[in-house]
Amino acid sequence: MNTTAPCLFSALPVALQRRFVQFLRQELGDDQNTTIAPADEWLQAALVIDPTVQVHPARGTFWIRRGRKALENMARHFLVVPRPVAELLDRHQLLRANPADYGLTDEEWLALAL
Repeated sequence: MNTTAPCLFSALPVALQRRFVQFLRQELGDDQNTTIAPADEWLQAALVIDPTVQVHPARGTFWIRRGRKALENMARHFLVVPRPVAELLDRHQLLRANPADYGLTDEEWLALAL
């Protein structure tokens, strides 16, 4: 069998929840190392939203059957670096380091983006 039946994220075993969080961080962070929140914060957000997911063990991937938009909104506002702000900082050369290394909290990035 290539897939498991769809189920709520909270019903997955802990090991699969952790794998799902890694999958989310990579997919929603656009695989560009833009993630600044720790995996535990992503896990807490996923538990709050509790999406319906389907596991594809053979591929090591997940399908998000319900709740993807909420996860994307959460990631955009709280869990990954807001890209327009990073581009703005780079373009005006306010800081010359990689935006992911600025050391700002999620709340500070959000305040800059508003």
